[in-house]
Amino acid sequence: MSRTMVAVTWLLALSSGLAVVASAQEASKTPNLSGQWRLDPAHSDSFHPPGRSGEGGEGHHGSYGGSWGGHRGGGGGWGGGGGGDYGGHGPGGYGGGEAGAEPGGERAGGERPRPVLLPDLFHITQSDNDVSFEDSTGVVMQEIATVSADHDTLLHAPSAQVVYGQWKGPKLEIQRQGSRGGQVTQTFELASHGETLVIEIKMAAHGPMPAMSVKRVYTRVKES
Repeated sequence: MSRTMVAVTWLLALSSGLAVVASAQEASKTPNLSGQWRLDPAHSDSFHPPGRSGEGGEGHHGSYGGSWGGHRGGGGGWGGGGGGDYGGHGPGGYGGGEAGAEPGGERAGGERPRPVLLPDLFHITQSDNDVSFEDSTGVVMQEIATVSADHDTLLHAPSAQVVYGQWKGPKLEIQRQGSRGGQVTQTFELASHGETLVIEIKMAAHGPMPAMSVKRVYTRVKES
């Protein structure tokens, strides 16, 4: 093999290796969810449980309503009925759905606050160790800290629900035990080149409760 052929082969191998490294570095970057987002109803699942809508805890034999919180449960808005696993944004304030919650802190008995069911329009502000969700008036509804609870020294908004999650590749993931014992997983992921935010909530099967999944799709709103 001539020196020219050796040089060309070496350059091709080097460029291929650099491309692989660049691709791996790009994949390892933490996505930035910051921006304003509006619900896309056409591509989103309804959060209403099967059965009678408009009443918390009235889902299929009470199971769906109790675990997903119904449509507008008493006291805590969405998520209030039957002690739902996700708090809401109705007449009880953010993160309703279970008595004993302290804003930004733990519930009675040491249980961490549940994630809230987000409104149709909200804003995200992301920092190195925190993802903050604000409503259309600027009130912080929820903060997802991406540090462990034991090492959380962040200054959180007094009115916000604080939950703990972690980045798993391109997805921000929250895991918790549901009020009825099943594991609940919520993920946040960008799609459509960052113009779409997909939020998926999954509840694992537990006892008589079947596995359930709800997907909410939001589109980016151009901010002036």
